[in-house]
Amino acid sequence: MLKILKYKDDDSLFDILLITFARLVLTAGMCMFAFYLAFASTMGPTIAPDTWIAGIELDMIIRIGMLLTAAGLTLFAISWFIYPLLRYLYKRTVNH
Repeated sequence: MLKILKYKDDDSLFDILLITFARLVLTAGMCMFAFYLAFASTMGPTIAPDTWIAGIELDMIIRIGMLLTAAGLTLFAISWFIYPLLRYLYKRTVNH
């Protein structure tokens, strides 16, 4: 999956910059979607408060689930961007 976005030992400087920029754009997109999820979890009144008597549990499960999904997506996106870059830079500095 997304093999083109993996760092290789024989990459030129332009390839490294291009891969890093593409990863940065994808990371920013995932973080913006996570922000939307976090923002959407706080919007509006509770879901159908007149229909469900004492049904606040379902609403809170949905809201907390969206917040946890947003936090998990943000952590995944940032680690997906930073870890391979640091690993590649470490490998390049140790070997040269």
